[in-house]
Amino acid sequence: MPVLRGGDWFYEPGESPVILKDEKTKAENKPGHRPLGSYNLPKWVYHPERANRRIVVNKEDYFGMAADGLRNFHGWNVAHVAAIHDDLKLLSLATLEQCKEPNKWGMTPAHMTGMGQHPGGPSLNVLWELVQIGAVDPTATNHADQTPWHIAQRMQKPAHLKKWVQVVFKGQKPDTYDAAKEAQLRPRGKFGRALGLDTIPREDVSKPLPVCLVFPGQGTQYVGMVRSLKEIPAVSNMLEKANQVLGYDLAELMMNGPAEKLAQTKFCQPAMYVANLAALEKLKLDEPEKVSRCTALAGLSVGEYSALTAAGVFDFETGLRIVKARAEAMDFEVSGGRPGAKAQAMCLVVGLDSEAVEKLCKDCSGERKGESCQIAACLFPRGFSVGGCESTVRSFETKALAAGALQCQLMKLAGAFHTPEMSGVRDYLVQQLDSVKASLRPPRCKVYSNASAKAIGPDTPVQDIVKLLSEQLVSPVLWEQSMQQAIKDDCTEFYEVGPGRQLTGMMRRIDWKIADKMSTVPA
Repeated sequence: MPVLRGGDWFYEPGESPVILKDEKTKAENKPGHRPLGSYNLPKWVYHPERANRRIVVNKEDYFGMAADGLRNFHGWNVAHVAAIHDDLKLLSLATLEQCKEPNKWGMTPAHMTGMGQHPGGPSLNVLWELVQIGAVDPTATNHADQTPWHIAQRMQKPAHLKKWVQVVFKGQKPDTYDAAKEAQLRPRGKFGRALGLDTIPREDVSKPLPVCLVFPGQGTQYVGMVRSLKEIPAVSNMLEKANQVLGYDLAELMMNGPAEKLAQTKFCQPAMYVANLAALEKLKLDEPEKVSRCTALAGLSVGEYSALTAAGVFDFETGLRIVKARAEAMDFEVSGGRPGAKAQAMCLVVGLDSEAVEKLCKDCSGERKGESCQIAACLFPRGFSVGGCESTVRSFETKALAAGALQCQLMKLAGAFHTPEMSGVRDYLVQQLDSVKASLRPPRCKVYSNASAKAIGPDTPVQDIVKLLSEQLVSPVLWEQSMQQAIKDDCTEFYEVGPGRQLTGMMRRIDWKIADKMSTVPA
């Protein structure tokens, strides 16, 4: 006959390890009930008739257990108790080793956080502390081969599980953490220190992460943009402000088209600016530290204005007003509004090096007086856009294919952007930028300039930013060089924030290893 001693069953020599129970009182032996063993439950689930074998320890019981050394049958330490009850005060008494230590069932404190039953779900505040000190191993398994995620997945609602995942795998601080820390950890006494503040190394949350956010430009727009993001309060507010600044319903145009109107420069550029920043708001919700602690930002063409707004150079409305003025002036320039203006075009050429492309541009520019073309953007190795007068660009297209280009075709863009053909717009843009210069601020982090491929930063004067934006209109976009510089500056995580996957495709040709890890945040 087995005997229960100290919460464990002991058997006589040769006796089968079977737990005897009162068969008449067990509900699972009555009609309509299934035996407990027929359910797919973790091994640590116990029968309710053995209350003294419970997996949970009340906080008030723990110190007596620890003191007498007789009742802690499951090998709990103070970190386990803190994890189940989401108690930062108890956790402050634990050592780093205790924060990683499994109990008798192989359950680490990280496993225990998934078992917490609180109004907000699991024990997120203790989990955040454990993550910060490196005490969470997502691959650690208990005796039932369950990771901490498996425990949380079984014990929590889907919405609560998502919060648990964001803390463990994305490093997102719980919304309740600051209030819980202030309430539970007094500023004096032995409980008045945060966990490990004096003895355990913690991540410096003020240190930038090796993250670079990149924003696409004109050409990736599509009907239906921001439809999935419009319910986010910040995006909804952004769309309302955009309607006031622009004087038309931008959300209606982005979501319902028509596509021909959305593709027009004067409508497309404001739409891309807003869509990029709407995607940024989505990233702020999902992975806020990737935004607040990013090392660098960059944007292709009009995407650079989104990057500068994300960096704090512009506020949303100011940036949108500048983009609106820029777009309308560029549209006027390419639509023949200026007397004597010639039709413009751009083409994409792939497979020729820069020297060959420049030579072809020079040859084509000499064919007709007053007409020229030049490189408008260095997109990726042996990949360029060329812009200029339409007749010259068409001549370039023919010669490039004859010279061995793998691809050369006209682009849908209406004008020769980022070439001297935009000189008529440059002075107007400088005027607009000068009018708001007093409200501009240096960026909070690095922003790679299209015109120079160099990073501007917190020490960059506003006047230099204005100059670079004016040069961007009439000089090639150095996108390939910008991305290579970001990689040299130790950026290892890239996020494409905005419509499409154009920049991810370019990155695949610049550095395929980075591209394989690149994330997209669609608008």
